[in-house]
Amino acid sequence: MKKLFLFILVTLIVQINSDAQTLSENELIQIVKKYHPIALQAKNLIEQAKTDITEARGAFDPFIQSNTTRKDLSGNNYYNYQNIALNIPTWYGIEFNSGIENVAGNNVDPQRTFNSSSYVGVSFSVIKNIVIDKRRAALEQSKILVSQSEAERKLALNNILYEATNQYWQWVQAYREWTIVNDVIAINQQRIKFTKEVIKIGERPAIDSVEAISQLQYYLSLQNELYMQMQNAFIQLSSYTWKENGVAYNLPENIIPSTPSFNMNQVENDLPIQEELIQEVVSNHPELEIYQTKFKFLEIDKRLKFQELLPDVKVKYNQLGKNYFLNETLGQIPLEKNYQYAVSFAMPLRLSQARANYSQAKLKIEYTKFQQNNKQRFLENKIREQFNILTQLRNQMSIQQNLYENLNLLLIGEQARFETGESSLFLINSREQKKIETLQKMNATIAKFYKQKTALRWASGVLWKD
Repeated sequence: MKKLFLFILVTLIVQINSDAQTLSENELIQIVKKYHPIALQAKNLIEQAKTDITEARGAFDPFIQSNTTRKDLSGNNYYNYQNIALNIPTWYGIEFNSGIENVAGNNVDPQRTFNSSSYVGVSFSVIKNIVIDKRRAALEQSKILVSQSEAERKLALNNILYEATNQYWQWVQAYREWTIVNDVIAINQQRIKFTKEVIKIGERPAIDSVEAISQLQYYLSLQNELYMQMQNAFIQLSSYTWKENGVAYNLPENIIPSTPSFNMNQVENDLPIQEELIQEVVSNHPELEIYQTKFKFLEIDKRLKFQELLPDVKVKYNQLGKNYFLNETLGQIPLEKNYQYAVSFAMPLRLSQARANYSQAKLKIEYTKFQQNNKQRFLENKIREQFNILTQLRNQMSIQQNLYENLNLLLIGEQARFETGESSLFLINSREQKKIETLQKMNATIAKFYKQKTALRWASGVLWKD
């Protein structure tokens, strides 16, 4: 992360030295992806989900336990029981166990083996929980939560990048409007000089100087207002720029947008293919990925609930031996001598709770499927809506470009007439104002077009890939 930030800073420094410090949309995207707190928080969610996997795997960790119990009253040693046991769970619900015991005393439970002994055994379910049990379900679901956290990270990035890029083009629009007025002010200042000169030689009335100055004052006032809007947009853009370790980074005040001039010949007005975007939604949109992980999660829950419909038959077998020699205990033939076994059977006769839980699990899957279908339909229509807006904006840019060119020709013609004494400064100012208003509208439309292209990628759920 340091390298990327240093690269961006070096790039900015080089641009400062060339008196052209700029910030592009892609540079902003990279800064947000690497350093914005929401992006970092999304990564932390994935790491947290991975720790849940480690926690679930703990249910399969072998464990050792020791137990000592003694009772002595009035000089009578009732019992002294010592046990050290090792239990090893496995994936398919089979548990292996071994241990050593020592039993002594005057009132020992007759079911216990007197003196020292050892055992090695196994326990498992015959029908229920063979396919899946709570431990396996918890581990599989924790792995699914990692995938869900990754999809949520993509979604969070997609949203924050949309906000940042939208603000970027808001800043670009404000900057372009401000520079347009700056250019007009320069023209008007030259016009005032020219007007004063022709007034001196008596070719124009003195009132023309008031007309020229009033036009300049109008644009100076507009310049001040647009500068404030540009600065506010710039401040809001700085809300999305951060450095490493969560340190807020304020963009340099002399930075400008790295965008082509808003000339229609330089605007990238190509349109993406609508059907490809819709297919991208179906295949990779983070919100639909989240639903896919929900399905997997609920499917495991359904399989687990189905186990409650099965009879619970448990088998436990221990091979016993005298003293503490486990190797001798293991060497004995099972079910021939020195063994202990138990078989248990349990099953509710009506299965009311089990049937209800299983039905609820299936209904949750159906409900989630309805939600997914509705969300997919909404996203597909959102793509079509955003695409239509983008198409109309491109058409609007073309119309405004033609209008601007015609108004510019009218202004040039009016200036030529003014120089020959056939027109007035009032008409020139009027023509100029209409031209500038049209240029500002075209500037706003071009900014909307770029914002709409970004909005289309956001609606497709792929903005985080940039």
